[in-house]
Amino acid sequence: LETRTLDFDNVIMLGVNEGKLPKARSINSFIPYDMKKYFGMPTYSESDAVFSYHFYRLLQRANKISLIYNSEIDSFGSGEKSRFVTQLLAEYDGEIKEYVYQGPDLVEQNIRTIVIDPIEVKSKIIFWASNGVSPSALNIYKNCSLHFYYHYLAGIRINDEIEEYADATTIGSSVHNALDRNYPIGVLTEKYIIDKTNLILVDIEKNFIEMLSHQAMNEGKNHLSLQIAQQLTRNFLQLEKELIIKYSKNNQKIKIIEKEIELDYNLVVDGINFRLIGTVDRVDFKGNTLRIIDYKTGNVDQRDLLFTDFDELINDPNKSNAFQLLMYTYLYLKNYPNYIERDIIAGNFSFKNLKSGLLKVGMRIDKRKSEVLKINKTVLDKFELQLKALLSKITKNSFSSTPHLDNCHWCEYKINRTF
Repeated sequence: LETRTLDFDNVIMLGVNEGKLPKARSINSFIPYDMKKYFGMPTYSESDAVFSYHFYRLLQRANKISLIYNSEIDSFGSGEKSRFVTQLLAEYDGEIKEYVYQGPDLVEQNIRTIVIDPIEVKSKIIFWASNGVSPSALNIYKNCSLHFYYHYLAGIRINDEIEEYADATTIGSSVHNALDRNYPIGVLTEKYIIDKTNLILVDIEKNFIEMLSHQAMNEGKNHLSLQIAQQLTRNFLQLEKELIIKYSKNNQKIKIIEKEIELDYNLVVDGINFRLIGTVDRVDFKGNTLRIIDYKTGNVDQRDLLFTDFDELINDPNKSNAFQLLMYTYLYLKNYPNYIERDIIAGNFSFKNLKSGLLKVGMRIDKRKSEVLKINKTVLDKFELQLKALLSKITKNSFSSTPHLDNCHWCEYKINRTF
């Protein structure tokens, strides 16, 4: 209806099939057609006339018109072009060209891929490098350099909207904040966890209310998300108690020395100073072993933290968790080199895979065997080489879309993948 007072230079109409344009006859009345006709009531004939008027009115002043219909007949009998198209073919004096496209003809063969030359955005790279380079940013680059360009260099961000429903980010932030506020610096005991469990669970609810609203928490979906977050945390705290009991039998204690610690370190690559940053959820000692720990409220599998060669860390997007943990460890030991000679490991507590305990970064020996990666200066040097190689790619390689289309499924920029 809105087109009645508008003229278009170029018109493209899809689905111009009989039964769609005009709409198929449908009897939504108890009054028979003959009775309607006798008493002068509107019938489908008048409805078809209205469709016809709008159709020809839309085409009236257009210079180029494309009418597209499906000619394949299916089980419902569709596949016939609209009577309006038949009428145009029979009565229109101007030029009409007909094209028939088979399935393979519709596959685009020459898609123009967006490619950004790093030289053209060098100033933006330098600004981003000095502002803070996080593991998550580098993992995004590994998944898709064009996604990285849009987000960090071009500054194209999806508008922040007030969330109506809790999502994975809300759950993760609520749990992280509650553990940060309530976990101690010092020895973690079974009694401490028992005493603090209810307070931690209440804190999670407060975090939900702050992020959403008290009213939004009355929604069934939000309430369910809160229950999930609290149950995941309850299960984690139960695991902590069991591990404390287990370690105490071997005269080992868990002593937290840092929580939610913000770290940075400057690394020069290709003449550009990269300010590496990261926030480590927890650093503790289990006996004499220093552990760099990252909480994951989602699901992480041990396979995600295993690799064979160090170059996998920057070439395989599936190793993002292992890369993140090693970068956290790298940052921590660069800031606190006095720990470098200690027994050091890094791992995730996956709240949806707690039966595996602390999932540790490890090296594959063969298809069936692996060992926990003991982090020392040699490991840090190898990681630094890979880190420099990755940062060098950012300064030298073009930014383009990933060839792995699975990575694009949830991408907020997927509409910009091609022109």
